[in-house]
Amino acid sequence: MKPHLVTVELPLLIYLYVDNLAVTIVRLTAAGHPVERAGYPEQAPGGECRTADPDGNVVVFGQRRAVPGQARVEQSGGEARFSLIRQAAEAVSRRAARRPFLQARRFQRKRAVKG
Repeated sequence: MKPHLVTVELPLLIYLYVDNLAVTIVRLTAAGHPVERAGYPEQAPGGECRTADPDGNVVVFGQRRAVPGQARVEQSGGEARFSLIRQAAEAVSRRAARRPFLQARRFQRKRAVKG
């Protein structure tokens, strides 16, 4: 028995929690990776930042421990509007747009089995 091969569409969105977001940003920047701050969402009150790996996968880093209000870095423009949920919805929409015929074929098969 062979295990089934799991395939996923690329690029991926990878979310990692870190203990110190400020240090993570400094290290990523020093390594030559562009970093965008992504605000202070509920799941990461210490802040989030995002970058991309060499394959184009989005990597988001979040800090669970909250930071004092005066230590927060305010965002403006696109950085302030970043949303994991919106990004996931856009990825699903793109995937569905590329495969509308598969959805139709699955629906037709289900109707044929019932009918």
